[in-house]
Parts: sequence; structure tokens; C-alpha cells
Amino acid sequence: MYHLVSDEDRRHVSPLYRYKDPASFEADLVFLKEHFNLARYSMTMHLVAGVVIDLAGDVAAAESTGVAVHRSDDPAPHLNLMTGFRYLDRFERRDGRWAIAERTAVGEWSLSVDADRWWPMPTDHPAGRRDADDPLYALLGSLPDSP
Repeated sequence: MYHLVSDEDRRHVSPLYRYKDPASFEADLVFLKEHFNLARYSMTMHLVAGVVIDLAGDVAAAESTGVAVHRSDDPAPHLNLMTGFRYLDRFERRDGRWAIAERTAVGEWSLSVDADRWWPMPTDHPAGRRDADDPLYALLGSLPDSP
């Protein structure tokens, strides 16, 4: 989801939600942009772990816990933060493929990170980008039949 939110390249996330009609999927993207405006951050990172899945035939319920870090060049505390969350997902299997049919994001905690605590990445280390020059795209391009 990082690249979807940061560079609006929907190729990486739309297959996860293919059971939503296009209008609902687009409405979700509009909601994310209007309420979270992740473009205002110079860096975001979401780590998702602790996934617990309950299967029931061709449907499943999953709970995932996560931590998100957001950094902005603006020193305002609400723009430089770490937050804990959970994803509550309902998956469905159709035609042999699983995808998210419904997702609820639940906030758990949040704390600010003072601007003076951020350190720059070493210049000789590959850095993430919010466009097609991100190292991910070179990796994806190295795959056969890459998108």
C-alpha cells in the first residue's frame, strides 16, 4: 500500500480489493487522500505483523496489528508521529483466488516524534522515493512479465 498512497500507482493494491466495484474502490482512495493526505509527509512507513486468520470455507476473517511512522519537514507534532493500529479484514475466495472484500482500520495509540530526533539517511545508502525511481520498480522490472 505504500506505493499506492505515496505515488498513486494503483497496480500494487487494486488486485487486493478486486471484489469491490470500481466506484467503491475509487471512493476509498478519495477518502484516504482527503483525510490522511500522506503526500504532506516526507516519509511514511507501515509495518504490519501479528496476523491471525480464521478460515471458514471460502471466507476468512483476519486481524493484523501494525505500526506506522510519519515524518514531515513541518515540525508540527501531528505531522511527525508513530501510531499503532489494527486491520480487521474479511477475505473471500473466488475462482480460486483470495482478496480483501472488506477492511476496517482501528486506531490504537499515537505519539509524536520531535523533529530533532530524525536523522538523515547516509548518502551512500539507497533511499526510498515516491515515484518510479524508487528501487522497488527496478526489482519489479527484473521479473519476467513485469507490470
